[in-house]
Amino acid sequence: MNREFDYIEHMYSAHPYVFYQRARILKELRQDHIIGDEYNHLIKSNYDSCLMMINSPSFAQIKNTRTYPSILWIYAMFLLSSNSLEPASHYADDAVKNFERLSIKDSDYDDALLIYGIAEIGLFALTLDKNHLKNARNVAKKFEKKKCFPKNVQVHYDHLTQEIAIYNRFKIYARNESFHNQHNFALPAINHGGQEGFAVPIQLFCIYVYAQARFR
Repeated sequence: MNREFDYIEHMYSAHPYVFYQRARILKELRQDHIIGDEYNHLIKSNYDSCLMMINSPSFAQIKNTRTYPSILWIYAMFLLSSNSLEPASHYADDAVKNFERLSIKDSDYDDALLIYGIAEIGLFALTLDKNHLKNARNVAKKFEKKKCFPKNVQVHYDHLTQEIAIYNRFKIYARNESFHNQHNFALPAINHGGQEGFAVPIQLFCIYVYAQARFR
């Protein structure tokens, strides 16, 4: 299959569409379990090549069509499925901004927003950076008044709200000393065999255990 794509690329010159189609086909084969995660790097490299060409002067006009944010959105979904949370958040956010730039606010736009929110709540679970939790909650709030969604959007909305609900019961404490100093905030000190340290709230411990199990 790769040889066929290489032949097409050689015969008709490199084009973003060729790289996108190669990534799409490999991604669908992965979803159908015909190929495994060992092809993730090849899928990623083809999406990256596609976007790199779109950002070149030769194909810059594509950025003014809905194709561009759609590719960013689809790439973000793939990255999320492979637990690449930080780049998934980046590309989903970029997709949202470009949909907005083009005044496109349809179900694809909604789904890009939700993918961004899901990536952000995942990053919060790993880092306990409250900015990620705030971003995820802001996304969820945008959908509170909507009563019906296309199936794929509904699935992602349910996923996001269920993940957010896990943390609504917890008070999140800062993990690093620089934050404590900057905000005049300190956890109570306890004594461990003559050595003082910070008490770890049980809520933080629960979040840490969940994050390690969920995103390992």
